[in-house]
Amino acid sequence: MLRKGRAGRCYGQWFEHDDGQLGSGACGRGAVYSRMHDDRAGLGESDPGPLPKTSQQIADELYSLLKNIGAPDPYVMVGHSIGGLNVRLFASEHPKEIVGMVLVDASNEDEYFRIAALLPPDEREKYLRHEGGGNYEKVDLLASAKQIKRSPPLPVMPFIVLTSVQSGRPPDETGKRLHLELQLQLARLSPNAQQTVIKDSGHFIQLDQPQAVIDAIRSVVGAARERR
Repeated sequence: MLRKGRAGRCYGQWFEHDDGQLGSGACGRGAVYSRMHDDRAGLGESDPGPLPKTSQQIADELYSLLKNIGAPDPYVMVGHSIGGLNVRLFASEHPKEIVGMVLVDASNEDEYFRIAALLPPDEREKYLRHEGGGNYEKVDLLASAKQIKRSPPLPVMPFIVLTSVQSGRPPDETGKRLHLELQLQLARLSPNAQQTVIKDSGHFIQLDQPQAVIDAIRSVVGAARERR
């Protein structure tokens, strides 16, 4: 099981509320599953890496990392925020190695220009500049969104989308409705998808409602085990 986070956040954020429920364990038929947290280049203890960064580069670096350390597949991918773009691209390019996915209030490739259209002109320019690489990690999310749009379909697999009702930009009812619409689109990416709306949580569901994330991961791991 591999977890990926949003921009500017490292794996320590996941550990903060992980009391061992997602540690290594038996996964049926004598198999063993283990968890792995990956800090993207420039986060935590990882080196900065080359620029500009995109989801394609991040997915390629992740694939190289897994092979270099000998982490055996198959994998269950967990992606929060822009981490959702990265794990989706990884899964679409390596479908035989992925058996499940959990998206935690994940980004949607259509959101950037949809959000920009709701903002005043001065805020719109600033927002698109930020999402185009002017952010803490220097990740070009606009280019990443185009990469996702060009990627092959996701494999059919256990798939859970966790959605916060308190997210959305701009932070008004219009922004929240757009967020829910885009989250529903994510839930339609797979015929096996389930969507759970988390009411008492902001964007960081893994902090506000960690049990919801733990339950979703365990559910996907269990379903993936039954399919093998």
